[in-house]
Amino acid sequence: MTEISLEACRIKKTLVRDSLDSISIADKRQAWESAAALVDIPDGVSTEECYFRGIRCIKHTPDHVICTGELIVYLHGGGLVEGSASTSREWCCRLSKASGYSVLAIDYSLAPEHPYPTAINEVLAVCDAISSHAHYSLMSIGGDSTGCVLALSAVVNLRDKDKTLPSSCFFLSPSIDLGFTGRSIISNAARDTLVSLEVLNYYAKLYSGDREVGTPEISPLFAELHQLPPVIIHVDDSELLLDDAVRLYQRVLQAGGAARLIVRQQLWHVWPTWGDFPESREATREIVEHIQRYKKGG
Repeated sequence: MTEISLEACRIKKTLVRDSLDSISIADKRQAWESAAALVDIPDGVSTEECYFRGIRCIKHTPDHVICTGELIVYLHGGGLVEGSASTSREWCCRLSKASGYSVLAIDYSLAPEHPYPTAINEVLAVCDAISSHAHYSLMSIGGDSTGCVLALSAVVNLRDKDKTLPSSCFFLSPSIDLGFTGRSIISNAARDTLVSLEVLNYYAKLYSGDREVGTPEISPLFAELHQLPPVIIHVDDSELLLDDAVRLYQRVLQAGGAARLIVRQQLWHVWPTWGDFPESREATREIVEHIQRYKKGG
C-alpha cells in the first residue's frame, strides 16, 4: 500500500462524509463560501471578476503569465447545487501559477433554482464568447466532481456544433454518471471518506429536474466520445465514483482518443483541490504537463 504524506494524513483525519441532514442548501452554500474565504491564495497570482455574455467568472492570472489570451476554463464541483467560482479560488490560483496561464472559473447557475439545462448553456456561452473574442482562445477545459458533467458536456457540444475545441481536457474525480450505476458505488461504499450515495442521488435529481438521469445530456459518460481532445483523469481507488473515471478512460480509448488515467491510493475525492501538499502538487504538475504537451502549436 502506497504511503501518503503527513500533510495528506492530517487533512484526511478531518474529513467527514457528506449526508442529508437538517442543514438547508442555502446554509451549506454559505458555510462553504465562508470556509473558502478564509483560505489564503498563493502569492504571485491576481484574481479579477469578469463577465462573458453576462455570465460571471473569476479569472486567475499569474504574475509571470506565458500568454494572457490563452485560457484554462474550470468548472467547480458541488453536486451542481453547491460551490461557486469563489470556492475553487485557491486551487485555480495554484493551477494558474503552476501552468503560467490564466484560469477562468465559471460561476454557473445552480440547481434547484436553475436545473438542467441552465448551467451547461451558460458554460457553452462562455466558451463561445472566448472563441469569438479577438484576444482570447480556449486552451484547456476541466473540472472536479460534478463540474466534470459540464466540462465533458461542453466539449461534446462544441464538437457536435463544429465549434473550436480546447486542445486538452482534465478531470478530477469525475462524477459523470448521475444514475450512479458504476460498480464502485457498491464496492467502495465503506471506503469513501467523503462522498455519500444519498447526497449524490438527491443532488442529481435536483439538477436533472424532470429529465431521466441516465440520458447523455444529464450523464455525459454515455455520450458519443469520439474526436475529443486528449484527456487526463485523476481519481483515488477508494472513491464511490472510481468507476466513472475508469469508464471514461475506457470509452475515450475505445473511441480512438487519447487518455491517461491516474489512480492514487489512500487519498480522497478531488484531493488536488484541498490545498498545497505533496500529492496535490504532483497532480497539479501532471495536469500542467498534459496541458502543455497538447497545447496548440506547442
